[in-house]
Amino acid sequence: MAGERVKGYFLRIARDEWVEKVFKSGRYYTLMRMAPAEGTYVFFLKKTEAGDSVIGYGVVERTAAFHELTPAEREACMEHRWDRCIVFKRLTILDRPVPVRELPVDFGKAYGKYLHGRKVEDEELTRVLEALEAEKP
Repeated sequence: MAGERVKGYFLRIARDEWVEKVFKSGRYYTLMRMAPAEGTYVFFLKKTEAGDSVIGYGVVERTAAFHELTPAEREACMEHRWDRCIVFKRLTILDRPVPVRELPVDFGKAYGKYLHGRKVEDEELTRVLEALEAEKP
């Protein structure tokens, strides 16, 4: 990855039961058109009492296309209209969800579902990681 830009994305997890599945399985199923490369950071967002918050993050190992998934995974994907799976080499769940308004990122007027897929790169990514390091278990 020498010379490449370090990248990351904010991705939402809509349901409480999916939070546990993502962090136990190390897999996030999505319909997003982007396919994050190995080494990409993903920051998971969930609506909390404090508003949209980062609940954890991970580093991508690979992205699996629909045809690479198991039959059971493909069935679940068809039910939810997902078309790929992001597989993580490591995941971190935070002790305390960090509201996005506490992050050193300018989200403009975006909130809720409009934060899903938002890129974060270079210095901005470094600042987000530093802010979240304090919240690790």
